Amino acid sequence: MVRSAARWAGVLAAGLYLLQNAASQQVGGSASQQSQATATNWPVTLQSSFADGAAHPYCAVLDAAAFAASAPGLRGLRLLQNGAEIPFLTTISAPVESQTDAVRVLNLREEDGALRFDLAMPQRAYTAIQFNLARKNFAATAAISADDTETGTHARRVGEYVLFDLSSDRLARQTAVALPEMRDRYLHVTLHLQADVLHAKDLLGVDVPPPREAQSVYSTVAATHQFVNTVRETIAEFDVPAHVPVQRIHFEWNAKAANFLRRVRVEAWPSADPNDVETISGAISSTHRVQSDIALDDAQHDVAMTLGANLQGPAHMRIIVERGGDGPLPLTHVELQMRQHKICFDAKSGVPVVLRAGDDEAAAGASVAALANEAWERAGEAVIGDGAEVSAAPFVPVTHCYGGQWKPFYYGGALVLLGGVIFWGWWLWRRKR
Repeated sequence: MVRSAARWAGVLAAGLYLLQNAASQQVGGSASQQSQATATNWPVTLQSSFADGAAHPYCAVLDAAAFAASAPGLRGLRLLQNGAEIPFLTTISAPVESQTDAVRVLNLREEDGALRFDLAMPQRAYTAIQFNLARKNFAATAAISADDTETGTHARRVGEYVLFDLSSDRLARQTAVALPEMRDRYLHVTLHLQADVLHAKDLLGVDVPPPREAQSVYSTVAATHQFVNTVRETIAEFDVPAHVPVQRIHFEWNAKAANFLRRVRVEAWPSADPNDVETISGAISSTHRVQSDIALDDAQHDVAMTLGANLQGPAHMRIIVERGGDGPLPLTHVELQMRQHKICFDAKSGVPVVLRAGDDEAAAGASVAALANEAWERAGEAVIGDGAEVSAAPFVPVTHCYGGQWKPFYYGGALVLLGGVIFWGWWLWRRKR
């Protein structure tokens, strides 16, 4: 038993060591990592309005210029105070729960021309459900109630929602329902199809996407108001610097464009190799009409994507909105977006913090405005990048970081766990005797 306990202790110690080592690589920049950018106007100086001389935690948003200034993945960023490097953590806004769950459909039945059933919801927060229906060209309502019992004896009404499919009119399909944040164990649903009858075979399943608060926050990479209209397409073009992530395209249009469904095609290629083209497809839509006495209101403004053409160097992007036999879509704004990134660190007040993109002060990125003392007094966050409006505020410490001020907690926890395993082995050994 002692041998078994020792073996488990060794495994635990090795795992903790590897975890700490991996975390330490994420927490700070290395002096040996060089930025590949060639622009100037660095280093950047950050000021705090705290005057107590104590260390405080800070957080600032990194925009596209910081990525263009750095090596891939923000490697080479360095923070210095009084000439000495200080550890930092870079974070990305990404779903905590990114999984879409298929839920069990219970007690499915046809009653009075409607489809009634119960849903066994996942044991987590949820803010939407997606109905997978086999039908096309319909308008329907979904009456939803909720409680923690399958019978629904004490169910409370959540609301009535609209589902539709307008394929025959070359318009959108919407079978998802947005809910307030909920944790009820069961939902009770009545689907009623206008001017027709739903059958059990029409319901193919129900999915629950990640909750809204876990979905990503996005920052702007670039935007344009200029478009080229051809006979069949509306086109917007961008030049994207190397290493800058692009993970979503956001579209805005004139309010007069009430009902449409347009296919979107994105073509991107490295500036050095126009023949190496990657293509991404999506769609945008707007629906505002009344059908079978039901008001249908929905809009889809975003196309998700992951740009790969600029991994090694700058790239060119062409965004094409197809007309589909209709007139040009009155676009007003197209924006490239990335998931929001932050740099978080502890620093003493009253002493400027210098942000560099590499060892060489001249090897850096875009112009960044210094954070004036009064900026810290306004609500908001610093934005580190070219031409950004500057505002900042202290942030809530990131508790899952394994470096900086959290390192004592990490090592303390490791010792407690290791001591627990050793004690368990000793206790088993005494019992055997």
